[in-house]
Parts: sequence; structure tokens; C-alpha cells
Amino acid sequence: MTHHIHIIYSYCMSDTSTNSKTINISLPKKLVIEIDKVAKDEFASRSDFIRDSILRRLNAQERWEVVTDLTTLQKGGVDIDELLKRL
Repeated sequence: MTHHIHIIYSYCMSDTSTNSKTINISLPKKLVIEIDKVAKDEFASRSDFIRDSILRRLNAQERWEVVTDLTTLQKGGVDIDELLKRL
């Protein structure tokens, strides 16, 4: 699923004039200052940092869903290669 998220991100950002949506969010000033510091250290914009953070969160959620799905395994367990494919 990680690959899927990155494909969507790449597609969406390939032509920002038609494929992106501007949103407004309110954040505490201290948080914005911290975001700007980290973004500057990474040579990125604030938007890049926030986009990356959202993608990382979505990726983490997808991985968690895969792990929780493993609770329904048969008593014999799971093939390690199949497990690694899911992760």
C-alpha cells in the first residue's frame, strides 16, 4: 500500500495547477515555528514538510491495518515470505 500512496502523491503533484487542492489549517504558532525549522534544515517548504508528514502517517496507518489483519490467521501461522510481502 505504501507504493500506492506514493503513486497517488506523485500523480497529484505532477501538475499542481489541476491536481492539487489548497486547504487552510490552524496550528499553534510554536508548532509552525518548529515545522519551519525542520523544513529549512531539510531544504523543503512548509507545504512539503506537511505533505510528507501526512504521507508518513497514512503509510503508518496502512501498515498497522496489515498487522491487525494478521490476527485472523489460521492456527498453523503464516508463511514468512507472505508476511514480508504484506509489510
